[in-house]
Amino acid sequence: MKRAQIFSLDAFIALTLTILLIGTISATSESLRNAISSVVSWYERANIPDNMLDVLLKTPGEPSNWNEDLVLLKSIGLREEDSPFISYEKALMFFNLVENQNPLVLDFLKNLSLGKPFCFEFYLGVWNFTADFTWNPNASGVLSEFEVYSGECTIRGNRELTFTDPTIIQCAPFDVRGSASISSDAPLCILGSVDTHGSLTITVGHYPPPAGGPYPYLAINGDWVITGAVTVNVGGNAYIGGALIVRGEGARTINIAKDLVIFGDNTTNPYLIDISGSATINIGISGYLPGNLYLKVGNTWYASNKTGEWYEWSGEGWRKVSEPPVIRTTGSSTLNINGYPLSETWSPPTPPPCFTASLPIEVSSVNLDYTYPQALNRSEAWGRVAYFKNNFTVNLVEIPENASWVEYASRVVSVDMRKYNTTIEVTSNYTRLISGVLKYTPPAYARFEIRVPNETGYALFIIVDGEDTKLLGVVKTRVSPYVQAYLWTNATGNVSLQKTYVGNETSVRIRWVDVFSEFSSETGKPIEIWIYETNFSDPIYIIDEYNIGLLLDRKYELGLVKLWVWDER
Repeated sequence: MKRAQIFSLDAFIALTLTILLIGTISATSESLRNAISSVVSWYERANIPDNMLDVLLKTPGEPSNWNEDLVLLKSIGLREEDSPFISYEKALMFFNLVENQNPLVLDFLKNLSLGKPFCFEFYLGVWNFTADFTWNPNASGVLSEFEVYSGECTIRGNRELTFTDPTIIQCAPFDVRGSASISSDAPLCILGSVDTHGSLTITVGHYPPPAGGPYPYLAINGDWVITGAVTVNVGGNAYIGGALIVRGEGARTINIAKDLVIFGDNTTNPYLIDISGSATINIGISGYLPGNLYLKVGNTWYASNKTGEWYEWSGEGWRKVSEPPVIRTTGSSTLNINGYPLSETWSPPTPPPCFTASLPIEVSSVNLDYTYPQALNRSEAWGRVAYFKNNFTVNLVEIPENASWVEYASRVVSVDMRKYNTTIEVTSNYTRLISGVLKYTPPAYARFEIRVPNETGYALFIIVDGEDTKLLGVVKTRVSPYVQAYLWTNATGNVSLQKTYVGNETSVRIRWVDVFSEFSSETGKPIEIWIYETNFSDPIYIIDEYNIGLLLDRKYELGLVKLWVWDER
């Protein structure tokens, strides 16, 4: 080392390296701190959507029944209290509160997102219903309570049909080509022609009927064409809307305890009684219960109260005439009339209610399908809440492309769709009213009541009964003061009327087992009731008189939740 030299060369090099090392470490430390800070910042914002979904989907909220009373609300959770599944009722309440701008809910969501803009969307599978129907407020409807036969209109082979209540057979024609036995304890009304090519036995009530009745009637709103074997016993009147036509040979016996009335309106046959084969027709019971034969030809009425004697009604009285030209009998036929005196104050008979009634609401077709939530577009979200620019909205929000960052999270969830209340207020169209899994068949005495406003209108409900679809129409017309209801089934694409109901001036009662048919499945069956459309101006109320909710188990469907969180600058 030379004089005045402070450091040796080695020391100088070491000092230089130390300074460089310290500088490098300092720079690296700053870069590392920035990187760590960036990672922490990313982790925090990436966790916002996950944390929000954890709170909303994995907790029942505090208190767990917050959807029943908001006074003590501390946090919102959509999970059921006693299961890991999402509660449909809580989700429904949540989105209703958001739509109504409830401040407790909005503040909670704002805090949950750390004040960041977000869009939360909830998707449920979509039932798509389409029903074609007509509404006529001037139609009278069915004026008494009728069951509706929903079987085949063409009978092949051997069939036995037994009815205990007033029954409508909605077939035009009702075609018997096999062997059929029809027994009814109450009025039986066939809304079209009856073609009997095979063997037909009809028993309506008791023949002879007991003294004092009852006297149930048989009504055929068309031609009654008999080419096969027929045995008919009617304990009351018989009505034919067209003509009575008998062809060929065979065993044909028709016993009518009271009147036979042939209106002749629904026929193209030139003869109203046209018998060219063998037949024995007995009207009235000699010495016990009298019955007359009445024929309407155009606007003129004819009557016979004794075999071979005919009378024409002039509007003021009866005058004796020859046999009307609309009667033709050949072959081995016998027409026995055991009648009663014709009244001078007589009024023409009116068709039975099932002839004259037209339905105020008629359904021609119904289609339904189900779309899973994963196949839905954003515009089809079942529920939505978005917060941006310091405002909440339920409208569709486009995620900004110029945000400095956007975080996204989604979850597939199971939603408990069980929905039930003993009293349901119906105020809007296309709304789910009842949903669940029915564990047992409702008892026959269990009923529910539908109350409607005191005005003319209709409500059409769609029912999912396991794998079957039904429709329930409830109406109040201008013609009838009573509320009426009609139940249709939809089998293999064919809609058929199943049952009719008549209530009082404000409501109608319906059996639950009519709506949800008897079943034997040990696992129960899924059921739904939706209001499809109503034009009543005020709410309708469904009141369960039995509490079918005791028979309803949970019903699960898939749901999809999407959440976007972003930076708004």
